[in-house]
Amino acid sequence: MQFNYEILTPVNTPITTPTIYPAPLTFGILTKVLLFFPFGSLGNLYVQLFRGGIQRFPFNPEGNYRGNNNTYSWDGEIPIHFDPFSLESRSWNTDTLYPHTYFLTLNIRTEPMKIIRTFKELEEAV
Repeated sequence: MQFNYEILTPVNTPITTPTIYPAPLTFGILTKVLLFFPFGSLGNLYVQLFRGGIQRFPFNPEGNYRGNNNTYSWDGEIPIHFDPFSLESRSWNTDTLYPHTYFLTLNIRTEPMKIIRTFKELEEAV
């Protein structure tokens, strides 16, 4: 299952009050993340991706992604089995003239949802 998001970050958006976009997902395994910066952002647009308040991409807290006509891509196996069923994008824009848009694509391998009835089953699921 693929989720595609086009996210606009207004002009002069500071890092202290970033544009926050909760990209909805579904129960399953996050297998691929694509982050595309179109031509024209000229390195003025910065993006970080969070899940449950924890920065996931890039994993280092001071890290971020920016670019101009380039794509960042990651493959992996990140379980999306508990709330929040989303990946939160935080972006800021240092451009004083133009807003900038980036594109986020998320691939989820769906799985049947397991009903947990006992604490032992919960321990095994985590």
